[in-house]
Amino acid sequence: MMTKKIYTYIILLLLCLIGYASDLTAQSMYTYSGIVTDSTNAESVPYASVFVAGTTIGTTADSEGRFTLKSETPLQTITFAFIGYKDKTIKIRHEGLVGNIRLVPDNMLQEVVVKKQRVHYRRKNNPAVTLVKRMLEKKDSLDPRNADYFHNRCYTKQTLGMTNVDDMIERRRARGKDVSALESSTDTSEATGAVYIPLFIEEQISDNTHTGKRKVQNDVIDAKSTTIIEVIPEEAFSTLMADAAQEINIYDNDFRLLFTDFTSPIAKYGTAYYHYYITDTIKNYNDEGRDYIKVNFSPSLKENFGFVGHMLVAKDSTYGIRHIDMKLTENSRINFVQAMRIWQDFEESGNGFWTLKKSTLAMEGNPLESAQRIKGLFAKIERYYSPTEFEKREVTAVNNVESDWNSLLPDGVPNEATKNIDSLKAKAQSNKMMRFANFSARTILDGYIPVGGIKRPWLHIGPIFSIISTNHLEGPRILLGAQTGTGLSQRWFAGGYAAYGFRDEKLKYMGEVEYSFIDKEKSRFEFPRKSIRASYIFDCDMPGNRFTRSRQGNLFGSFRWENPNQYAYFRRSEITHTYEFQNGISYSLSVRHNTEEAADELEYRHNQSLELVDNFKTTDFSVEVSFTPVQYHQLGLTRYTLTNQHPHISLTYSGASEKIWSDYTYNRLELCYDQRFSLAPVGYLDVFVKGGKVFQKVPYPLLFMPATNLSYFVGSESFYLMSNMEFINDQYCSVELKHCLDGWLLSRIPLINKLKLREFWSFRMLYGGLSDENNPRVNPNDEDLFVLPANSRVMSDKNIPYMEASVGLYNILKILQVEVVRRITYLDFDENYPNAHPNKWGIRFGTKITF
Repeated sequence: MMTKKIYTYIILLLLCLIGYASDLTAQSMYTYSGIVTDSTNAESVPYASVFVAGTTIGTTADSEGRFTLKSETPLQTITFAFIGYKDKTIKIRHEGLVGNIRLVPDNMLQEVVVKKQRVHYRRKNNPAVTLVKRMLEKKDSLDPRNADYFHNRCYTKQTLGMTNVDDMIERRRARGKDVSALESSTDTSEATGAVYIPLFIEEQISDNTHTGKRKVQNDVIDAKSTTIIEVIPEEAFSTLMADAAQEINIYDNDFRLLFTDFTSPIAKYGTAYYHYYITDTIKNYNDEGRDYIKVNFSPSLKENFGFVGHMLVAKDSTYGIRHIDMKLTENSRINFVQAMRIWQDFEESGNGFWTLKKSTLAMEGNPLESAQRIKGLFAKIERYYSPTEFEKREVTAVNNVESDWNSLLPDGVPNEATKNIDSLKAKAQSNKMMRFANFSARTILDGYIPVGGIKRPWLHIGPIFSIISTNHLEGPRILLGAQTGTGLSQRWFAGGYAAYGFRDEKLKYMGEVEYSFIDKEKSRFEFPRKSIRASYIFDCDMPGNRFTRSRQGNLFGSFRWENPNQYAYFRRSEITHTYEFQNGISYSLSVRHNTEEAADELEYRHNQSLELVDNFKTTDFSVEVSFTPVQYHQLGLTRYTLTNQHPHISLTYSGASEKIWSDYTYNRLELCYDQRFSLAPVGYLDVFVKGGKVFQKVPYPLLFMPATNLSYFVGSESFYLMSNMEFINDQYCSVELKHCLDGWLLSRIPLINKLKLREFWSFRMLYGGLSDENNPRVNPNDEDLFVLPANSRVMSDKNIPYMEASVGLYNILKILQVEVVRRITYLDFDENYPNAHPNKWGIRFGTKITF
């Protein structure tokens, strides 16, 4: 859910920027910047000479090929030169925008005339493979995470920018408008050399403490951010970058980028996944007194998720990696990303470990990959690390971060002067189109309309996607709701809705009040939640929906393959206390009084007398304890969890007693577990397991009913081809598996691989039973039980689990998903259940936007 909304937002953002681009203004400087690269492999050319022929104006590119040349007068030409390359002179149309300068090697002319025959790659007797294998044998002794303890400090800078701005600036210049603020704010992308304008910059200093068994505690000392254009919500950018561009450690066999698992060039199975070539030996690299072997690498199969690049391996017994530079392959299956480059520098530390000194990730994206004039996004994450210490010591507390900020920075952080972006920022924030775009994007993402400001509204109106819906009981249904925000109070919150069904002609409503024991900045739902909430609701729903966490009653859910006619009205008053700890553990205590009444064609009848039951009442007490070791990010009213491979576990107990305002006594226990497993290079596997048991005799509305998805749209944690209340159990276990192969199979099929489709399969199973104690068909004279619905089966009669499986495709036109579902068991007509008509096949549709 998070990835879908975040990516949808990014695409909406890009479309908004198209309309906005022509409205920016600013003032001119004679500054020229860009990057010098090799025309044959797009690698940077460090320390290239940049000068104006016949003058004293000149400079030298840095170690990454980037340069900035300043002049008191406008320049007409600039010349670029480096040993082994042909000099190149370019004409300057205007200041600032130089871009990517591609130098041609001296021998390029001969190379393009004579084509070398393709050389068959051999792993046997390949000195590069032998070198890499020796390095892999040493990898554990190189990785500092295998130490008992280490500590370092990290400075992180995240930048988001807008690319393809050249034409925009030229059009403004042609209309005689001042573009100096735009040009003075531009920078050059290390991924492609394109010129971009920064939109958002975030800086952070943190202490990293490793305490053994690869446990790293990250303590943020301070952070600061600068938003230039308000259409970028800071929390949205932080959420996206935290999950899509996590810290990269090449010592891992695989690492996650853009929600995709990539195989590291030094994975233990790297020699089977990559091709390696020794291309050079570098003597006394950077005057460090050590020689290095340059090893180029590329995926053995072009369809693999991997990188092409090179690394410098120490030419001694340490086999340490000094530097690595890698890019996405040209035919990468990643959506919306035209280029991505990663380069890292290491240094030898104590105990033989080689620790990270600097890491940079730069990437460019565009929703319309082939449309170069459409504005795209540039994202960059730079990390600088202080020398790693392996002796335990007390970390000194920082008292005055603001005054000590510069002194806290690790060595090597460039002391760049802040660009003149004040004018650009002021103009962007005053632009009506940008404010409207921000408002619209937030509303669509969050499902609520903010009132009273964007960052801290005092009211949220919605949910907008539930304003109109339909079902068999109510017919057309309209709903209007609202929740207060932190702009009104940071501790007291209220919310509610009113809904009306035109068929049953009943008004439904809900109201709630919540008090937070801590101040909230953005939303009452933000982590950690420490609050007490009281609510009252009168509404209707299918009885089985109480066992699903998916939102019901929205417009898309109204399109169903089966239109259920068994509903119930309920009145529920509830008091809940929730407390979340920083370590991922949380608990919830609640007291709930519920009155339920059958509606539509559903009837509650006593089992023996067949008398109608007007309603029944329960007051249950519940305790839920969960362990969810994830990082949360808040965007509006919606809380997102960053995808990781830690297990999520929850245990819920609920019970009621006839002595305390309840018609029945029961005890219910339920356990949930879900986890994602990386199966790189063949995608990932999501596992969801759930089980429960009711320990006393109760009528069937208080038993477990599997959650069903009766719509034509995809859902989660529910069965697709199971009818409403088809199986009723007092004990059960359900399993859901979903394996996304990320195109691993389809990318190997000629022609089909051009479509960049991605495949997945899923399997869902329910195994349960209804004990004789709770089975009215076994106990026809038991008046305490209710008659089961005519279409309800008892799974224990056959002792066979319910199963269904599906296969599907997503990334259809980059946004669509289709899934074909097949029911495996309980297919035939059963004379014991004449009203049960199983549906063997189904098709489901949805949207899934991912990288």
